[in-house]
Amino acid sequence: MKKNNKILNKNRMILGVVLFLLFLPYYLFAKNDFFQGKNKDPEAILRGKAKSNLCMACHGPQGVSSNPLWPNLAEQKKEYLIKQLQDFINEDRKNSLMSPVAKTLSPQDLNDLAEYYSSLKTSK
Repeated sequence: MKKNNKILNKNRMILGVVLFLLFLPYYLFAKNDFFQGKNKDPEAILRGKAKSNLCMACHGPQGVSSNPLWPNLAEQKKEYLIKQLQDFINEDRKNSLMSPVAKTLSPQDLNDLAEYYSSLKTSK
């Protein structure tokens, strides 16, 4: 009986180690703020907010548009927002309202605005 208990305890310990090793990457990476996009640059957010006055006219004061023709910017991924603005600048995407506005933005403006809008939460 003692031998069976030793084997059972050994198996439990092995199972515990295996489970620990399986879930370790989740705790190290998936729950890490960097991998969840929570590593926001507070200074860029403030600069973006200061630059967002013109954007608010169509996209709302909190990045949520009241017009179904204009997209919400709040909670969009930073990289997505930058790509869309770059597409307007490069004329890969055209819109009579957005194209001229986007062409006035510097690379720093793109980063700051995208950082700001990606940090906003929509009210769901």
